[in-house]
Amino acid sequence: MALRRWLLIFSGVLAGVAVGAAPRAGADPSAVAGADTTIPYRGTLEASFPWADATTDTLSADAPRLKVEDLLADIGRRQRADQDSLRSFAVTAVVTVVRTADGGAIDSTGTWSVEQTALRTSRERGKPDRVVRLFERKRKVKNGVAQPAREKAVGKPEWQPQPADLAADLPFAEGSAARYHYALRKSTLVGTSLVHEIDFAPRDHFAALPSGTIWVDIADWAIRRVEARFADSVPYPWILRAVPDYRQRQAPCGGVWFPVSETARVVLRDLPLVDSGGVYDVRVELRDIVINGEPCVEEAPVAVADSIDEAGAFWGAIDGAWDAAVPSTLRAAPSLAPAQLDSLSREGERILAAMPSSPPWRVRLRPMPPVYNRAQGLAPRVGLRFGRVRSKTRLDAQGGIGLKDHRAMWGLGAQAALSSALTFSVVGARETAAFAGDGRAGWRFWSALLWGGDPNHYFDRTAWTAALAWRHDDDAWLKVSAERARELPLAVRTRWNVAGHELSPDGMRAADALDDRAVRVEGGGRVGFVTTHAAAARHWLRARDGVGDERVLDEWRLGMKAQRLDPVGDRWTLRAGGRGFSGVAPAQLKVWAGDWWPGDDARAGGGSLCGWPAGTLAGDHGAWASLAVDLNADPWRSLRVPGLRSLRLQPLVFAEWAGAWGGPAVDGAAMGSRADVGFGFSRRVDLPLVGAGSRLEVRAARAVGEGAEGRDWRVVVGIGR
Repeated sequence: MALRRWLLIFSGVLAGVAVGAAPRAGADPSAVAGADTTIPYRGTLEASFPWADATTDTLSADAPRLKVEDLLADIGRRQRADQDSLRSFAVTAVVTVVRTADGGAIDSTGTWSVEQTALRTSRERGKPDRVVRLFERKRKVKNGVAQPAREKAVGKPEWQPQPADLAADLPFAEGSAARYHYALRKSTLVGTSLVHEIDFAPRDHFAALPSGTIWVDIADWAIRRVEARFADSVPYPWILRAVPDYRQRQAPCGGVWFPVSETARVVLRDLPLVDSGGVYDVRVELRDIVINGEPCVEEAPVAVADSIDEAGAFWGAIDGAWDAAVPSTLRAAPSLAPAQLDSLSREGERILAAMPSSPPWRVRLRPMPPVYNRAQGLAPRVGLRFGRVRSKTRLDAQGGIGLKDHRAMWGLGAQAALSSALTFSVVGARETAAFAGDGRAGWRFWSALLWGGDPNHYFDRTAWTAALAWRHDDDAWLKVSAERARELPLAVRTRWNVAGHELSPDGMRAADALDDRAVRVEGGGRVGFVTTHAAAARHWLRARDGVGDERVLDEWRLGMKAQRLDPVGDRWTLRAGGRGFSGVAPAQLKVWAGDWWPGDDARAGGGSLCGWPAGTLAGDHGAWASLAVDLNADPWRSLRVPGLRSLRLQPLVFAEWAGAWGGPAVDGAAMGSRADVGFGFSRRVDLPLVGAGSRLEVRAARAVGEGAEGRDWRVVVGIGR
């Protein structure tokens, strides 16, 4: 059931965006990189080009050569405008999935399965999708013996979150041109329209991005056909082995270009305890499309009647070649008759119209992995959420207990959406918080459990927070919050680990016992390839033992991340930040630097120093910076090293610096500055609960500069992004 649902989701994503989820494929970017990336405009063109200056209906152009990147950026803006114009749409999708062991033809002795599903989906802006499964047919053939077919009629309608918007990663999306190499294969005058056939491939060999060909129709300012694939770098590589073929046809519907049919071949890996491996040939047909309340009537491909036959022959030749390439397994699969499909669409509309205007409130179980640390041992957790699908208004609760120290961990939260951009939340929680470490919470679970190498120090923290947050997409955000916290030191309570190693470090650095009241203002934004973050806070601190007066401490924090691809596909990432206090900070609030803190965004605190142990530097003020270059090369594959050439290990080099100053000295930590340089390798893993883009990284670093004498190479392992 889970696998079938994943395939349906995959197919639905294909139907929702113009190249679907066809990340990166077989075309070699090096073959595209040196090709011509400009377009000569000669002939009779419509005078609707953004760069054309004309007052007549048509113009004869002998224009300067236009870069493909500029052309696709303009089309990306057009497609984004089309997407923004979709207030609502409804569609019937017929998804056919044929599974074989090796993708071969169906024969009298083979084993295969066929599953066909008809879904009616209705989407309105700002609301979750309404989906009803109208029809389902399954049939299996084992060793040439057909098992009885199973059919299921209309199912129960459901509310479903809208699939993730993948448009930002597509080769014709606004702002994405720098990620790809382009080559103009040829240009053809079809009737009164000029059609460009453009090859594309990612600059970065390791990026899970599409490669393939698109056909751009200048008269309609649209992409009519997409052919793509990926083979080596794929999202969720532990599930997906390859998508060697993906093809999509788009047609104008109600003034909006819309995908109407797609085919794909998906190769899945064999997973333990799950019958998943094999080749899945997928066909998605979209019918009975309604856009903004109006039934879609497929428009003529061109405006001039004399050219309709010529245009039909041109696009028909492409479609004919595609149809001939469709695997025989998919061609042999049954299809719904038009009359049956029409009746299913009408029944689906009736069922969806009878649904309430909003999703119901319901309680959902939230998966929460257990934690393991030296203060609690193993601490299993469970979470619940009460809310509507896709709604920002919700109630959350979670609970857990440390099996070694028997402390109950809990969390309660309520969030209300005041508008589409403004939310108010109140959260209370008791947790085991960490300091003086490196922040790799997920990886430290395993390092503490397997070999006791956990550099973090822990304290008991109970806090209540009220916050008002504003967000404009991912471009800008602002948050104002007030918090009251109680913080207590913890001791080492578990020394056990699988390898039986001594703990590293052996003891637990003591946190200061205090009550902390704070108000905080923070915000940030993204401009191009730069993300920034800034925060200011005021703390009112009082020692838990009642000794001394309450004192006021002001805090500031700055962060920045800049990431850019160079022309040869190397990814340059610069991270920098700083933090400081107006007076002496308690132990758990000091600026701690040392070890690796990957930090995916500008809000990550602490310095990254792979060549130094955790807690190397500590002070009331600190700053840090790192420059990493992910190289667009696979030396293991080029050298054909056995066992490594198929792992897709991406090399990286880096240099880091951090400094800490001010306040009393801390045992085991210095003040001043430290630096290191190093190299490493990473592999994309897309782990569950971590998300797409997560990478397993191994870094080897050598300390340089002040205090580096006598220090050897140091190796760290963790999950980065």
